[in-house]
Order: sequence, then structure tokens, then C-alpha cells
Amino acid sequence: MEYFEFFSKQRTQPRAPYGVTVSLADLLAGRIVESAAFSTATGATPKSRRAVIPASLYARYVVRSSLESQIEHAENFLQLLKARHLKPVGDLYIHDLMSYSRVDTHEGYLSKFLIRVERTE
Repeated sequence: MEYFEFFSKQRTQPRAPYGVTVSLADLLAGRIVESAAFSTATGATPKSRRAVIPASLYARYVVRSSLESQIEHAENFLQLLKARHLKPVGDLYIHDLMSYSRVDTHEGYLSKFLIRVERTE
């Protein structure tokens, strides 16, 4: 079931922040393939549908992008991590900060990339 279809059937809206996850394997292979969608849980969210991001060291990257430019931005993010002696060790979370959920176009929206990292030094 599509992410927004789920909320439509429940007559609710997803709570911000929301976005998608991309597996680390897909990211390192140069692919942006959505493996899951997420939003903020509410008290009504069944526990079976809840997940908590583990406490750890995370890197974030905020960028204006389009669907077509996400892989380029993801590659830039990976290069920045490497230059800062950080290694990605978890899935990539792409948060929709402002955008296509609020306007009628996919042209240019604000995204936050978040990924768990470890220091390589």
C-alpha cells in the first residue's frame, strides 16, 4: 500500500517530519531506492508500525533538491563524510522538510539527509 494511501484510508495526514529510507547497500551502489516511508508516530500508531532510530553519531546534510538530483546530492554527502573521516554504517533517511507535499511540483524542495556514521580515524 502506498504511504499516502494508508493515511487517506484512515482520513488522517502524516505528521512531519516524513520521508523515506534508502538502504546503505543501495546508497553505496549509487541508487536511491526507497525501502520504507516514515512519519512521526502518534498515540494511535500501532506499536507494530513504530520504529525508533537508535542513539548514535549521525551526520546530516540539508539541500535543495529534486527527485532527479537526489543521487547526485547523496554522492556529494558520501564524499563529505569521507573527507571528514566518517563512514556511513546505517540506512539513509531522507526527510522532506518543505516541498512537494505542500506544493504542486517536484521542482526544488528542501531535504535533510540523515545517516548513522562512525569515525574512521
